[in-house]
Amino acid sequence: MELHSILLATVILLIVTGLCLPLFQVLRLGSVLAYIAVGIIVGPHTKAYVLTEHVEQLQQVAQLGIVLFLFLIGMEFELRKVLRMWKLITGLGLTQFALTAGVITLYLMQFGHALESSFILGAGAAMSSTAICMILLQERNETDTEHGKASFAVLLTQDLVAVPLLTMIPILGPRVTNTATQPMLTVGLQVAGAAIAVFMIGKWLTPLSLHWAARRRDMQLFGIYIFLSVAAAAFILQLVGISMELGAFVIGMLLATSDFRYQIEATVAPSKQILLGMFFITVGMSINPQEIAADWVNLFRDVAFVLSSKLVILVLLGLLFGLTKATAVRVGFLLSQAGEFAFVLFGAAYSYQLLSDRDFTFALLVVAISMSFTPLMVQIGEMIARRLGPGRSKPDIEDSDKLKQHVVIVGYDRVGQLLCVVLEKFNVPHVVVERDWNRVQAVKGEKSNVHFGNISLAEVQEVVRIEHASMIVVCSGSEDDKDLAISLKRLFPEVMVVARTQTLREVDELVEKGIDAAHPIYVASTLAVAQAILQMLGFEEREVRPTIKRFRADNFAAVRQAFDRVDRQETQEMKSPSSENDEG
Repeated sequence: MELHSILLATVILLIVTGLCLPLFQVLRLGSVLAYIAVGIIVGPHTKAYVLTEHVEQLQQVAQLGIVLFLFLIGMEFELRKVLRMWKLITGLGLTQFALTAGVITLYLMQFGHALESSFILGAGAAMSSTAICMILLQERNETDTEHGKASFAVLLTQDLVAVPLLTMIPILGPRVTNTATQPMLTVGLQVAGAAIAVFMIGKWLTPLSLHWAARRRDMQLFGIYIFLSVAAAAFILQLVGISMELGAFVIGMLLATSDFRYQIEATVAPSKQILLGMFFITVGMSINPQEIAADWVNLFRDVAFVLSSKLVILVLLGLLFGLTKATAVRVGFLLSQAGEFAFVLFGAAYSYQLLSDRDFTFALLVVAISMSFTPLMVQIGEMIARRLGPGRSKPDIEDSDKLKQHVVIVGYDRVGQLLCVVLEKFNVPHVVVERDWNRVQAVKGEKSNVHFGNISLAEVQEVVRIEHASMIVVCSGSEDDKDLAISLKRLFPEVMVVARTQTLREVDELVEKGIDAAHPIYVASTLAVAQAILQMLGFEEREVRPTIKRFRADNFAAVRQAFDRVDRQETQEMKSPSSENDEG
């Protein structure tokens, strides 16, 4: 493909995406369905401009977006949180998969499919889309709600079930003479070895590498080490037949308590967004409208059965496992689609001759169309859930990643440290972002809400939920941080911004540019020292305090007058010697 063709394809793709995304957002259908629509428009099955014929290869590259997405999801779920959901994982998750796979298998056998192919198709359809579901939960700010946690437990179970499913494909397939199958003991040892290797990477090797890069303040190297650890974990698990996504998730979970958490998320987020969007575009490219039109009755019959059977099973099981009616309905409608793992499972089954050409193509269409219905299903589920009970369940306030009406402190110098102490005394939720790794390391184990990162990055602003904060406090009074305070106020006008300055002149400058409050730290501290000195000299506190208060009044008006007199006097003194020298 020549350079001009690549540029033309890129321009067309961006134009179509730029038109579809805002349109689908206005219609409240979400970004996922918009990307799928883009894929249909520019895909190889339409009469319009064909972006590429190599959809499968592009999909494999774009699947790295799901890997990075699962890595970030893992960082939001520490091991202790996963253990707290163990009942949902072993109960709701496993039962849902077994029942759904069984029901869809029996349904397909009624139409003449063999038991082996029916089971593979049923198992693939029983898996939901982790990428779509978690993105929708994040877009709707529902990741940490009751139905968000239950949905995640089911999705995590399905990722774990994917391992034995893939290992069963060679067993179920026809015997091939030159193919040697490994004993189960060997497979088990390989899986155990891979798990240990991933654990070592996430627990020791990656943190040590990130520490070294942070001390050097080399953010490029920092990013390289992050992507290397995710890629290594994904590659190791894929070698033993386990999904890449699960490896990325485990690495993320091991780094969830890292001091680098916010900077890691900020580094990975841009690449994740691009690749994930490309993945859903490739899903759209795999949908052939002509094949849909040729056999649309059977196709939509199967799609309807998959959606309805999963919905009913999930709702009933949710009620059985103690979920409220509204929560069970939300979980059922959210997880009703087939997932991206089906593409992998069906592809493996097809390579082992378990699926015919028609069954393979037809199954991929069912999966892709069911994924496309997800945003609409979520909206319907939300309407029904609201009638059954109160609105969305509230987030767990214990989780710092779901802070609201909190204070974001930029910088952990002496001022930032003292401010944290005061806020803690009054139980004010707050989070600190510090660019100096040494400062973060110094309080490791003492302050869990002090994180390494650069608040000027949009991705860091997002992960500290700055748009939901009540106040931003920029503690440093440097020239760069003055500009940072102004920039933050312009980006988030609804959030109060307080800045520290060196002089009163800087106070006026910042207030004029919209900063809610600016405090000259040296003036304030000097007045405090003056008050202490006067009291040590024998003056009564009732005499000193009103005077100091008058100096602070009207934005330090009395101090400004004193400074003006000193400035005029210094100016006259500077002029006087030069005049005498000229006369001499």
